[in-house]
Amino acid sequence: ALADQRETQYTGENPFEEDDMTRSWRSGALGTIVVLLAMVSAAPASFAAPDAAPAQAPAAQGTKRIIGVVASSPTTLSGPIAATAGSSRGQDALIMLVNSGLTMIDNTARVLPVLAESVPSVENGLWVVYDDGRMDVTFRIRPGARWHDGVPVTAGDFVFADQLRGDRELAVFGFSSFAPLEAVVAVDPATVRMNWSRPYIYADLAYGFQGQTSPLPLPRHILERPYLDDKLRFPDHPYFTTQFVGSGPFKVRDYSLDSHVLLDANDAYVLGRPKVDQFEVRFIPDANTTTANLLAGAIDVTLGGSFALETGVEINRIAPNAKIALASRGAVTAFPQFLNPSPPLLLNLDFRRALAHAADRETMVETLMFNQTAVAHSFVNPVETVYRDVESSIVRYEYNPLRTTQFVEGLGYRRGSEGLYRDPSGQTINMQLAVQGGRGDPRGAATLALVDNWRQAGLDAEVFIISPALAVDEEVRAQFPGFDMVRRGNYRFDLYRVLASIEAPLPENRFRGGNRGRYMNADLDALIETHDATIDERQRGPMLAQIVHHVTDQVVMIGLFFDLDATVYSDRIVGSVTGFAERSTQAWNAHTWDVR
Repeated sequence: ALADQRETQYTGENPFEEDDMTRSWRSGALGTIVVLLAMVSAAPASFAAPDAAPAQAPAAQGTKRIIGVVASSPTTLSGPIAATAGSSRGQDALIMLVNSGLTMIDNTARVLPVLAESVPSVENGLWVVYDDGRMDVTFRIRPGARWHDGVPVTAGDFVFADQLRGDRELAVFGFSSFAPLEAVVAVDPATVRMNWSRPYIYADLAYGFQGQTSPLPLPRHILERPYLDDKLRFPDHPYFTTQFVGSGPFKVRDYSLDSHVLLDANDAYVLGRPKVDQFEVRFIPDANTTTANLLAGAIDVTLGGSFALETGVEINRIAPNAKIALASRGAVTAFPQFLNPSPPLLLNLDFRRALAHAADRETMVETLMFNQTAVAHSFVNPVETVYRDVESSIVRYEYNPLRTTQFVEGLGYRRGSEGLYRDPSGQTINMQLAVQGGRGDPRGAATLALVDNWRQAGLDAEVFIISPALAVDEEVRAQFPGFDMVRRGNYRFDLYRVLASIEAPLPENRFRGGNRGRYMNADLDALIETHDATIDERQRGPMLAQIVHHVTDQVVMIGLFFDLDATVYSDRIVGSVTGFAERSTQAWNAHTWDVR
């Protein structure tokens, strides 16, 4: 059946076939950039590429202003509503410019307080776990926290937002990950207590900012009456677009759908007034138009990973006033199939170790990532603060063809005259690596590199392109017998989803689940469950170290490198346009950005 799928759904042009991993992007991206640079050089100083948003009236003299761009046309400033329409590049950053939550994640995946005075913890007494496993988490709202219209942010705003979360008629505001949250209680106007039915280690991010889909507080004084009057039409209320009132560093002056949004500094922002007075965000889905605007100096910063790394690097190289900031994202990872593998040899630990030693990941980092990222020796990113807890527990598989040879020949295989290993019956080892994406997606180039590494080691392998039709076929995807090449994110949010047995896509759960390799191990499950039920982070570190050791020792996955998103920005911006970690967003510190 899978062979039939390959014939009917996988045939067609291979989008990676013509790529040379160290040169192909230069011929495409560089060619486009050179043409655009010529256009800019010949254009007058006021050049703006076609289809760019119309410029706003000049700011008042002395006004500090940043002009950003997102590679999409956001239709709302609400994260939950935006999520129902599908992810839009840069929308998470735009949403964070005008919103704030109790807490947020910074560029190293730390949780920081925003509307809350402090992050709850066992140590400060704001996180209490009871003997029966239930727990209470308390947040105290900072004095002076206000909505953009000047009304104080109160505990009632969180109670109202949680009322929407529990309204089954408004599924758009529901969050399955918050299922253990039983109640949100206003202890007093400045104190919010959240009652949880079981331990949940992410409770310090409840109603905090953790990306586009974050549930955030809502202004009860504005929205309660429209909700009660007509709840089914409530998500269409103009509050969520042109009449938006948030509590973030900037407030909406003008929202023009399909064009731009103009924001003013929020003088009363709880973390301090932004250093710039205005922030205009233009909606330009076309990358060439964005590039032309950057080269012309008409845009100060791209928001939301508008460019692949190689394009950002090239713009940075040829544009005199452009700089680049890199965001460390999830690991590009090959997941072997553990339930119905082909070849069955994938179930042999020594063979998986042989494959890991044959992967020249250092060269991938050098040629594909410009030496700007790290080899993914484990699923924990070195930029995360917890990395120090697990580093010594990682079983590393450095590039070592000799070790590969020893492992494979120890299994009874010998190289044939054409250089491929064969078993005693003369059969070669053939593996397929499934990958989805197109040009500019690092997973494609990484897959080609890994296939080449394995072939050089005498192990036959080929790329298996996932068509759009197959991408939504959960049953066929789950049962793919070779390797699935994906990008997995921050460990804190993906640990259970990627590794727990209950997340393995099986017939009984209609092939839904994030455990791509369908690796199921009771000992690992027990470690994960204990880890996710341990609130004290100091105690959680040793458990995470055991999980990392198990996963790397057993080669549950073969991580290649941590992917990067590129932000291109003008050198007139000073100080704070930094990289961002998984589940944080680029605008996490936008109130500190300044201009020359």
